Amino acid sequence: MLPISAVTSLPGFPTRAEVAQLYAQKSGRDLSHLPWYVSFGAFKLAVVVAGIVARHRAGAMVGEGFDHMESRLGPLVELAYGALGGQVQ
Repeated sequence: MLPISAVTSLPGFPTRAEVAQLYAQKSGRDLSHLPWYVSFGAFKLAVVVAGIVARHRAGAMVGEGFDHMESRLGPLVELAYGALGGQVQ
């Protein structure tokens, strides 16, 4: 199962940094803490995915596709650490 590309990485779409900059300009909001919120969101999603992986291993998940969930953890952790480094992608 391949991860889906973010729309902001496709040709013709603004980057994440451009979206954030435009939002800050239009809303007048301070986005200096945005990297922390991106990191926290990725961490929370990683916790949910880890729970799914644990339940799948225990045989407690019904349905298909759960055997690939573990491969989602690494990218989520990388996103969380990258965001804490101040990178908006």
